[in-house]
Formats: sequence, C-alpha cells, structure tokens
Amino acid sequence: DAEYLSGHLAQIKGVTPPFVPSDRTHIYHKYRIRLNPDELDLDMEPDKFRDLVMKTLQAEGVDAVLWQTVPILGQTLFQLKEGYGKGCPWSCKYAEKISYDPNDYPETLKLLADSLVICSEPYPIFPQPLELMKHYIEAFHRVFDNIDEVVTVKMTSVEKKPITGRAEIG
Repeated sequence: DAEYLSGHLAQIKGVTPPFVPSDRTHIYHKYRIRLNPDELDLDMEPDKFRDLVMKTLQAEGVDAVLWQTVPILGQTLFQLKEGYGKGCPWSCKYAEKISYDPNDYPETLKLLADSLVICSEPYPIFPQPLELMKHYIEAFHRVFDNIDEVVTVKMTSVEKKPITGRAEIG
C-alpha cells in the first residue's frame, strides 16, 4: 500500500515520496516524504512550509508527524558526550578530542527541514489498508490543489527549533 501511495504522491507537484531503487525493496517502517515549496513557486522556508502542510494534512485526517528532527550528531548523547561510565568513550585517556557539529551535514539538515513522516510509530504505514491510502491521496490533492489558499489562510509563525536540543523521536 505504501507503493500505491508513492505512485500517486509522485504525481503531485511539490511532493517527493521515498526513493526506492528498482533493484531494491523497502519495508516502509517510516514513510518519509519531502516537500518542496520552490516547485510550487512559493517563497517560504522549507520548515515553515512543511509545518503548514503537516497541520493542514492532519486537519484532513492524515497521520502526518515529525520524526527524528535533529541529526544524530546533534542529539544530547553526542553534544554533551554523555557516554557510559563517566563519559567514556569521549573521556577515556586514549580518546581523541572530537566535536560533533550538525552544521557539517547540510544535506541532513535540509532533509529534516523539508520532510515529514506519514503514519506514526503506533500506526506504521506497511500494515495500513488500501482504503486509508486512498483517503490520504484525496487529502493530499485537496491540500495541494488549493495550496495558494492554504498558504494564505493558514500562514502562521513557526519558531525554528535549535538543532542541538533533545531529539524528538516520536
């Protein structure tokens, strides 16, 4: 059913479903889509566009959520070097000094800013019925067929989250 959803979402300008090479399969534990306001000639920051689309999709009954909003290296474990046994491996006498800067990974930051996940942890996409996928496709069309109105009506100020905060995993 995720492949069915992907086939339909790929036809909507501004939406990019997960890429799966032709010689591979995907279990779709997480179904992450990317949103591109530039494809729609919208002058918006990707994260603001993502949040606006996510809220609108949720209002249409789509289980759209954020997941893993901080790069791995921006998470507390790496930023505060909270390892096991008094900070090991970072505090061990043979440890090299290392710095984890999420800004060294601009493509990761871009992905996190312009993407969201369809179906949450308690309801992963792979076991969902085809009827639900059809409902989601209709909802995406309602949102993206009216994106100018959605942007005009629902434009809100969304605070940018710091990339070194605690990770939002669920």
